Amino acid sequence: MAAIVPNTASDKITFFTSHVSGWAEDPPVIGTTAERVALVQAKLDEAKQALLARGHAVDAARSATLRLRMALAELSDVGAQVIAEVKAKAAVDGESIYPRASLPLPATPSPLGKPGKPTNLSVELLSGMGVFRLAWKCRHPRGAKGTMYQVYRRLGAGGDYAFLGASGKKKFTDATIPAGTGFVSYRIVAVRSTARGDVAEFNVNLGVSGKLPSGMHVPVEQLMAA
Repeated sequence: MAAIVPNTASDKITFFTSHVSGWAEDPPVIGTTAERVALVQAKLDEAKQALLARGHAVDAARSATLRLRMALAELSDVGAQVIAEVKAKAAVDGESIYPRASLPLPATPSPLGKPGKPTNLSVELLSGMGVFRLAWKCRHPRGAKGTMYQVYRRLGAGGDYAFLGASGKKKFTDATIPAGTGFVSYRIVAVRSTARGDVAEFNVNLGVSGKLPSGMHVPVEQLMAA
């Protein structure tokens, strides 16, 4: 029987619908009885009604689910308006408004850690006139915004660092390298309005002549911050 009768509801009903009339023509000839075939017909009719009812129920459930989603969306919108009004009132009259509205006090935001320390500096010589393109990596605390990078430079092995400028991206162009310079040190520090990261120091060795072909990357050594 399992190999003959389909498994799905609609296919099963289709199968018995196509067979029951033939079985009813002369039940004894095929080895059954009229009562048995009549019972098949009765159960077939019940199954058809049940399948039809299930279809109506599925349609009704879909419609109810859609109505629920729409009602929840509208509830969220108007509820959010009330909550926003409570927050606006609390901003003027104080946080005592929140308990009166049965709302929790706003969580105190965790302070962000200081900006990260630049690493992996790469330096590319763009022209024979001493134009460097600096690029680096730097990881910051999650949620940090408005980070700037201050770039300082020292020519030669000694002397003071001079401020070159700031960049909002992890790159900077230094177009003021004097001709014949053989050794340059950079200090890069990430800053936000209320915090300052650790200073990263990089040494760039141009060699004895201080000249390299355009487009060549020069050696960079990262040191501990001074």
